[in-house]
Amino acid sequence: MHEEIIALADHALLRRVTKLMSGRVRWLFRLTPQRDTTGMWVEHREIVDAIVAGQPDVAELLTAAHVERGRIESMPLLAAQLPASAPVVRGRRRRAAAS
Repeated sequence: MHEEIIALADHALLRRVTKLMSGRVRWLFRLTPQRDTTGMWVEHREIVDAIVAGQPDVAELLTAAHVERGRIESMPLLAAQLPASAPVVRGRRRRAAAS
């Protein structure tokens, strides 16, 4: 369904970004199958209904909420499954000093 909506949007940048992220999204879905699938399908239905009704602003807001809800549900599930790693350092990467 996601790919169909992207195709309908006919937006070049959205297509490129989606191609870059699609593998990670599939990986995320495989790691978090216990997420609220019924709730996600309800959200999908609402997004599709807004698109069909010609309400792009509503579809955009519903999509943003859908992505955020997925993030909120997925992060604790991923944290419980993935190995602990070094803390993430925010900001610019520094180049190693030349010897």
